[in-house]
Amino acid sequence: MPEEAGGVTACSSEKKGNRVSVHYSFETGSEKKLEQGLLRFINFMFIAHPNEINLTEKIQKGMEDYKTIRDNVLLQQDISPNSKLWDIRDYAKHVLANGDPKKKRNLFDLFDYQFYLQNRMITTLRAH
Repeated sequence: MPEEAGGVTACSSEKKGNRVSVHYSFETGSEKKLEQGLLRFINFMFIAHPNEINLTEKIQKGMEDYKTIRDNVLLQQDISPNSKLWDIRDYAKHVLANGDPKKKRNLFDLFDYQFYLQNRMITTLRAH
């Protein structure tokens, strides 16, 4: 992935046996850039490695609550909730825009990866 706006600087993946190793880096500097980078990471994983996303109980409960609110808002606008598909990416956008810090941190639990700070960048690779 080429360098983009929003602080994303690198993204790659490789398969090692039954495990997918994902390397994703984005610059820190503001909470907004961190949120954008996390959202891009979730989007990348949803598309490239959907089986690597872990829906914890907390996230499943949050998604159920989000779906209830979403469906009510759509019904108030005379839109059938079933006419608009949604997935974990929509929930993540909602949490990052409206959630408290604890819910935002819970989004990192979607992955079995450790995230590290290295040279003002968040990465899934540990510094050697």
